[in-house]
Amino acid sequence: MSPLKATREWHVYALKDPRDGAVRYVGATYNPKQRLQGHLSDRTGPPKCAWIADLQDRGLAPEMCVLESGNTDPREQAACEQRWIDRFRPSGGLLNVVGTTRERVVERIQEGLAKARLRGDIGGRPTLGCDWNEVDRLHKGGMSMRDIGDKLNISAASICRHLKTVRAAGVSEFPETGSKAA
Repeated sequence: MSPLKATREWHVYALKDPRDGAVRYVGATYNPKQRLQGHLSDRTGPPKCAWIADLQDRGLAPEMCVLESGNTDPREQAACEQRWIDRFRPSGGLLNVVGTTRERVVERIQEGLAKARLRGDIGGRPTLGCDWNEVDRLHKGGMSMRDIGDKLNISAASICRHLKTVRAAGVSEFPETGSKAA
C-alpha cells in the first residue's frame, strides 16, 4: 500500500467592487483571510493596487468571494484560476495581469510608447552630446581615458566603448560634432 501524498486545500477567489458587485480580480490562495489582508496592505504594482487604494480612500474595501476550492495538484489550481480569469475577462473590468495573453501585453506596451512619442518622449538613454573627434584627437595625442573623461566631462567607460566601436568599424573621423558613436 503506497502512502497518500497530503495536499492542502486551495481556493480560487474573486475580489468584487462593493459599489457595483463587479468582479475586478481573480486569484488563488491557500488562506483567503490572509490573502485579503495582503491585498489590502499592498501598495505596489499593478492597477489592482490602485483600485484597492481608491476604495480605501472612500472608506470601502473589496469583497472576497471564494469561487472554487479543491485539494488536488497545484497545476489543477492554476488551471482552475485561469478558467475563472477567462470567464470574467470579457466583462472588461478585470484587473489581472496574469492570464493576459502576451500579445495583449505587447499591444498595451506599444500603445503606451506611441502615446509617449506623440508627447515628444522618445525614451532610452540620452546622448552624451560630446565631440567624438576631440576624444579621438586627445587619445591619439597620448592622453589617458580617465584624463579625457575629466576634461570633457564624460566617463572613461563611455570613452572606452567609443574607442572600441571606432576600432571595430574602422572609422577614423566623425563628420559632425555630437554624433553618437558609443
